[in-house]
Amino acid sequence: MIPRGTCPSLWEPMPTGDGLLVRVKPPGGVLTAAGARTLAEAASCWGNGVIEATGRANLQIRGLQPTTVGRFAAAVVAAGLAHPDPAVERRRNVICAPLAECGSAAGQVAAALEAMLAADGRLASLPAKFGFLVDAGGVLGLAHVGADICIRLRGDGCEVGLDGGRLAARTDVREAAVLACRLAHAFLQLASPPRRMRDLVAEVDEAAVFTACGLKPVSRAPIGRSPPASVGWFPAARAFGAGLPFGTMAAGDLAQLAHAAERFGDGTLRLTPWRALILTGVTDPAPLEHLPFITDPADPLLRISACPGQPGCESATVDTRRTALALSGLALSGTVHVSGCSKGCAHPSPAALTLIGRDGRFDVVREGRASDPPLRQSLTAAEAIAGAAA
Repeated sequence: MIPRGTCPSLWEPMPTGDGLLVRVKPPGGVLTAAGARTLAEAASCWGNGVIEATGRANLQIRGLQPTTVGRFAAAVVAAGLAHPDPAVERRRNVICAPLAECGSAAGQVAAALEAMLAADGRLASLPAKFGFLVDAGGVLGLAHVGADICIRLRGDGCEVGLDGGRLAARTDVREAAVLACRLAHAFLQLASPPRRMRDLVAEVDEAAVFTACGLKPVSRAPIGRSPPASVGWFPAARAFGAGLPFGTMAAGDLAQLAHAAERFGDGTLRLTPWRALILTGVTDPAPLEHLPFITDPADPLLRISACPGQPGCESATVDTRRTALALSGLALSGTVHVSGCSKGCAHPSPAALTLIGRDGRFDVVREGRASDPPLRQSLTAAEAIAGAAA
């Protein structure tokens, strides 16, 4: 078991207000319908049936207990959704473009990278949150998503860059995973103590990280920062995005999506970093538009982030979800974040409006993060909502 506030994995549960929380990282971010049903059943049987989609394109399962967490982990491993070695599972943090096919260049790079991370025990020292990204652009590209080491496919080649940097090493897709692992070794060599790549880039000459593994970097291509709409119908990709309010669903919802993926798609679900799951191989969106998920790209819930709050998190002193639902009925512009405390786990980036729980009341931040100094303090939920509408 790990301390609250650190990064959980399947084998290292984190205590929360409603039990233990673990993270499931399906290889390549792909769930088959059978795998989704297995996960839903295990979450209901061994946890409290609450499943969360994370900003790292993983799933979190809540409500496990010391007596059930091992059984849950065994079921997940048996379904092929996790590695049986806890050290490997901890460092297997790879986000892949949601629409990358298994045989595509991006899918091949992601699979090769996961295999290398599993085989190279020297990378066991990487921080638990250290992550990799493989992006191929296009529909639902990951241009605005960051990771410690980013592989971005461009034409016939790719660029491998560092979080917080402006340089990249150019290579072909066959060597991209090898290059990423070499840069991870350089991070371990140069960072003392190891934290995150962004911290290292800020402390040393960025080129030194590349030089440490014999690479000559060049200026990398500009990267866009506007997240794509992730729900609704994508006809060119034959895909349909189902959004999760506040990134949360019940186990039965996941089972329903698995059934829909088999009936109306190719039987797979793709995880995203945008609180949505993608059904692929869809030719007719009509049957999916009536599922109990967010399917309208204009739905205001897509702009609102809210952590579990009370009673799910022991750090929270307010009901975040009820307050967030009330805010969704207002004509607010920009992003909105309702946080149970000043850690701001649900939305680390600045938001147009942030409400932060403190001692059962709310502080208010405009154009900032949950940790920023508030403009107003100690408001009731009703006062905070009324102030947001003013």
